[in-house]
Amino acid sequence: MKVYATEDIRSVVLVGPGSVGKTMFAEAALYESGGSTRLGTIQDQNTVSDYDEDEHKRKFSLNLSIVPVEWEGRKINLIDTPGYADFISEVICGANAADLALVVVDAVSGPEVGTDRTWSITEKLGLPKMIVINRMDRENADFGNVLAQLQARWGHRVMPLQLPIGAHDSFRGSWISCTCAPTRAKRPKRPRSPRTSPNRRRRCAPNSSKASSKPMKS
Repeated sequence: MKVYATEDIRSVVLVGPGSVGKTMFAEAALYESGGSTRLGTIQDQNTVSDYDEDEHKRKFSLNLSIVPVEWEGRKINLIDTPGYADFISEVICGANAADLALVVVDAVSGPEVGTDRTWSITEKLGLPKMIVINRMDRENADFGNVLAQLQARWGHRVMPLQLPIGAHDSFRGSWISCTCAPTRAKRPKRPRSPRTSPNRRRRCAPNSSKASSKPMKS
């Protein structure tokens, strides 16, 4: 891996309750970016971030781990954190080192107690947040329902940037639903038309030839 300048490095902490797919999200990102030649799984005990033997036995994360991903000339450090409340200190440490929090939510269960807990941590730190509604290929996955629950919790500042294509067996990915419009350049001010312009109406002076309606004093 090459050496990156500081301005080209970002740290993103993955937060959320247990078993919502944070570790597999990091694993997939590493694989898709070319950082790994194989896609590990929790069942096969060969994911990059769950390296501890105790994690292999329990099949969930116990420690904070960093997965470096190279993408479009940038280095993104994905900080995978445990989801269970017993290891909340690992989440706090990861959030303090991050530039952005990626809140992972299950497409079936929706936001849980662990979601509220990690959201509160990132709010106290003033971290910007993005939400990933994960595992859309599961049975009973419902993007619209989960989105409504998120908006009921945190208002309409929760807005979808991507929409899923299908769900469960028909899930085929996602598409971008809205993008930021480019900033329009300010138009130069047009010079004002001179007063003699034919397009400008002239205010006519009162006709002095007409006799005044007031009687003249002798």
